[in-house]
Amino acid sequence: MIGKPFNILTVTDSTNNHAMRLIREGQATHGEAYFALEQTAGKGQRGKIWASETGQNIMISVVLSKNLPEISNQFRLSTAVALACHDFFNTETAGDTTIKWPNDIYWRDRKAGGILIENVISGKNITHSVLGIGLNINQTQFPDVGKKVVSLRQITGKTYDPFDLAVKLCSFLSKRLENGTGNKFSAQLAEFNKHLFCRHEKVRFLLNEKYEEGIISHVTEKGKLCIIKEKSLFVSLGEITWLL
Repeated sequence: MIGKPFNILTVTDSTNNHAMRLIREGQATHGEAYFALEQTAGKGQRGKIWASETGQNIMISVVLSKNLPEISNQFRLSTAVALACHDFFNTETAGDTTIKWPNDIYWRDRKAGGILIENVISGKNITHSVLGIGLNINQTQFPDVGKKVVSLRQITGKTYDPFDLAVKLCSFLSKRLENGTGNKFSAQLAEFNKHLFCRHEKVRFLLNEKYEEGIISHVTEKGKLCIIKEKSLFVSLGEITWLL
């Protein structure tokens, strides 16, 4: 069961760092969650900073040590986590939530959250995964990240208890992780693509220091994004920069 036990951290550098330290010390258990009220060095993808007002949002990391996919199939884990976040946020907003490849949660054209998965690898196996999730809940001012950001409060006009919502999120994670990293992955990948941000739309991006345009098609089982230009272009994480 994801979220058992559920730990509340008053302040930490980042929930992912905290989880990784406990894994190294042999003190983290499968399914254990770490929820922070404040992060002093929140982590995003590719070295970016994830900033959040104290006590206003979901900042959580979950440790997995069982039923992990092989390294070659690690996108299965990303798919399950992204869908769980999508399910959770869509339930609260009653629609319009999408998944922006590779790991952001969007509501309409605005970013509502992000996912950072870090793995501990031994040989060809993943021994532990840390699922880092940040979702905007009550925060309404985002001075350092531009205009295309949104929180649940901005969408619904309601104020929430981020702790209660984080516990609820864990139930969505439990369901998706149970059903999607094995034989049922193909069904979850189809759902992931169904909810893909800007699917079938023309987008602009930077590739090899050149401005390009193409139509987003789908994401493959190995996590590559297919963009249609004159022919299909398959890109991996970090190879393109969105110009949305």
